Amino acid sequence: MTTNTVVVVHGKSEIALVRRIQNLLRMPMVIVSRDNGEEAITMAQLPEFLSTGIFSSENSLHKAYPQLEYTPRAKIKMERLKIFTVMDVDMDRRSLRSYQTKDMFRESPFYDRIISVYNDPNMDEIMTEIGLGQIQNKKVRSYAKIMDEITDPLDLLAKLECCSSTNMDILVRHCLSRRPPYQNQIKPI
Repeated sequence: MTTNTVVVVHGKSEIALVRRIQNLLRMPMVIVSRDNGEEAITMAQLPEFLSTGIFSSENSLHKAYPQLEYTPRAKIKMERLKIFTVMDVDMDRRSLRSYQTKDMFRESPFYDRIISVYNDPNMDEIMTEIGLGQIQNKKVRSYAKIMDEITDPLDLLAKLECCSSTNMDILVRHCLSRRPPYQNQIKPI
């Protein structure tokens, strides 16, 4: 099954949430991280990350992820592609403005297809703020428990829309707008 959605994640917490959304909606997407989330990607590292390696061109990205929609003879081969970057702000306040305005991505061949998603200060705090629970010391187990609590994607969207510390609702809205049961209820981004 083909897809036009790529999600570049900060770390393990973001992988857990994106996978939960993916599973709930049975939506194909490509999730990109460093070492399966073991090594975090920071906002400051994104400009280089999104302009080198697999992100150096549409051809490179398609070779790495052949399930992405790709039109070989077209000028823009991945015209419908959306790349969501889901990052924690943490202590990186200096990069936040440039991240939100996308100025930091000007050198990326995917500049016009990147959508910045932030969690301020981090995903753990957002989960607490929207009432899904507090992350304990055993982070992986805590996240598994919290993710199991997410059963209604529309409810998750409503909670995220009311949270001023994140714009994660953009990603959830995009995913919902791509799935037949929700297409008539959700306005695409």
